[in-house]
Amino acid sequence: MIATGIYIDDVQATFWQEVSTMVVLIIVIAIISIIITVNVLRSIISPLDRIGSTIYRLEEMGDLTLAVDTQGIDELTQIALGLNNMVSSFRDIAFNSNAFVEQLNVSTHSLESVANDTKQWPINKLKLNKPPQP
Repeated sequence: MIATGIYIDDVQATFWQEVSTMVVLIIVIAIISIIITVNVLRSIISPLDRIGSTIYRLEEMGDLTLAVDTQGIDELTQIALGLNNMVSSFRDIAFNSNAFVEQLNVSTHSLESVANDTKQWPINKLKLNKPPQP
C-alpha cells in the first residue's frame, strides 16, 4: 500500500490499462496512416504510369495521335497537359512538313519539265531551220 491509501495493485492495473489503450490507439493510427499512404502513392503512381506508357508508345510507334488522360487538377495533370500540347505541336509540324514536301515535289517536277523543254528547244530549233532533204 502506498502512503495515500491507494493499493499498488490498483495503480499497476490502471497503468497496464492505460498502456493497453495507448497500444490500441497507436495500432489504429498506424493502420490509418498506412491506408492514407497507400492511397496517396496510388494517386501519384497511376498518373505517372499513364504518362510513362504514353511516352513509351510515342517512342516505339511514333504515333502522334496518342494523348494522355488529363483528369484531375494536380501537378501530374499539368505535366500530362504539357505532354499532350507538345505531341500536338509535333503533329502540326509533321503535317506542315508533309505539305511542304508535297509542294516541293510539285515544284521539282515543274522545274524538271521546264528543264527538259529547254534542253529540247535547241534540238527542235535545228530541226526547223534545216533545209528539206531531196
